[in-house]
Amino acid sequence: MIEVEGNIWDAEHDSLIVIPTNIGWTSGGRAVMGAGLAKDATARWHGLVEWYGAHCKRHQSQTSVVRYEWTPLILFPVKPLSKLNPSMSWMRMADPELIERSTIQLSKWYETTEWKGKIAVPIVGCGNGKLKEEMILPILKKHLIDDRFMLVRRGA
Repeated sequence: MIEVEGNIWDAEHDSLIVIPTNIGWTSGGRAVMGAGLAKDATARWHGLVEWYGAHCKRHQSQTSVVRYEWTPLILFPVKPLSKLNPSMSWMRMADPELIERSTIQLSKWYETTEWKGKIAVPIVGCGNGKLKEEMILPILKKHLIDDRFMLVRRGA
């Protein structure tokens, strides 16, 4: 994995972009994507919250990494489902085990897809997920081992 500094949205035309998400939905079936890169993505692609909410509701705790077709987005679960109140999953801390599962899924997805370009990956779970980089970086580096993955750190 190569590391770069900058705005992850600058990679939009050349790469797919990993969007950290929670696994949850509102009573109306919409994903809750109100902060960080997820919020940015909803402003750029209308219909995303409906599509991803339905996807999460269908797959529940087993929601996996998935590409939002016809866009550069790869939705990447970092916060687990709140089974008692799915609409509040966004309030949970990111889960390192879920992040590792999602990282493995991303690597396997790349091996089986026709996409052969780069994938821009933020330091997932360390913003709104409230985890520390030193906990997550080893997971990312263990599974995203070659230069097709770009770890994008926010520029100053």
